[in-house]
Amino acid sequence: VLSRKEQDYAHPAFNDLFLMFDFDHETNSIVVKRKKRDEHEEEMYMCVNLSTHDEIIGDLEYEIDEEKFIGRGNIGIPQMVKNSNPFSKKIGLVTEPVVALKRTMKVKPNQKATINLIISVGEDKEKVIENIKKYHKGYGTIDEATTRDQILYGDANQECTGVVTTCWARVDVIRF
Repeated sequence: VLSRKEQDYAHPAFNDLFLMFDFDHETNSIVVKRKKRDEHEEEMYMCVNLSTHDEIIGDLEYEIDEEKFIGRGNIGIPQMVKNSNPFSKKIGLVTEPVVALKRTMKVKPNQKATINLIISVGEDKEKVIENIKKYHKGYGTIDEATTRDQILYGDANQECTGVVTTCWARVDVIRF
């Protein structure tokens, strides 16, 4: 992520060591920074946010450790998703990074709900965070982005191309 594909193909594990994670409390977003490998490279940032204007229960949960999220040797549905485990909400250095976000929402029968996955990428940390804030301000901006992303990335249950490699969509229904 955030590098040339040649760098990732040459040595993916080594390439992952250049990623640093942070959490922006103002926007409830994960911020990923790619450290420079040489002085000619630009630093790259990615900000990832999962939001809704519908009623939420509890705080945003996140996981950045792929082994904790997926499970050792697992090639199916990530173990934390399958078992409904809480995400660790810890930020630090990891050897196998992932950005996984989870929100719990209250949805009444026959009610529609919208969940927005917003990804902003750029060379300036403040700018990528500002983009997240901009898309939070109104439905119109989100709706325009949603239409574009459906054309570029397809359905949330399919493998995606671009910045996101795989999108996991799962809804658990709890009746009250």
